[in-house]
Amino acid sequence: MTNTSGQDKRNQILAAAQRVFDTCGYAATTMDAVAAEAQLSKGSIYNYFRNKEDLFRQVFASTVETTEEHAGRLLAQPGSASERVERVLDFWFERLETNKKVGRLVLEFWSTAARQEQGTVSRQFQALYSRWRTYLEDVLNEGIRGREFHPRLNPHAGATLIMAVLDGIEVQCMLDVGVVVNADFLASLKRAVMSGLQNGPGDVAPGGHEGIEAQA
Repeated sequence: MTNTSGQDKRNQILAAAQRVFDTCGYAATTMDAVAAEAQLSKGSIYNYFRNKEDLFRQVFASTVETTEEHAGRLLAQPGSASERVERVLDFWFERLETNKKVGRLVLEFWSTAARQEQGTVSRQFQALYSRWRTYLEDVLNEGIRGREFHPRLNPHAGATLIMAVLDGIEVQCMLDVGVVVNADFLASLKRAVMSGLQNGPGDVAPGGHEGIEAQA
């Protein structure tokens, strides 16, 4: 039997845990089930993770890390501010199915463990959102300087609204309320976002939507 390094075994456990969490949900998942899926003893699981909450947190962190590595390479590519905003939307679309799975687990985790101490997880979310908001704000500022976007656009509000729209669509997909996110949907989303960035306060974009206002 081939020897498995500690890191390989840890990754094996994380992959098994993600499958079990996705199938059973957070509340119904047990360390016994994760051990069985990983084909390891339960004692081996505890050599790497303190408990189920720690295991879930590490599954989430591992998924985010993998996603951000991919995003970093993609978003570092040169292009205009408009192209980079569209690239964010393309990346979100490509990752939607994976994000829906992780999102379901995160929502269930928060509802199940709402009365427990959430400091570490809260910091993970805060750091994740801060990184994406900062990236988008930088792109929007670049677009304003290059006159691609309206000079009175508020970059912080714009970045926040883009993230909120994407989160909201994901939640609707998770709840299966009739949202069909396909290539046509993505094209419409891009048009709406870009119209909002290019039209200023009080300006009306095609379709009757106002642009994203700057703060007074």
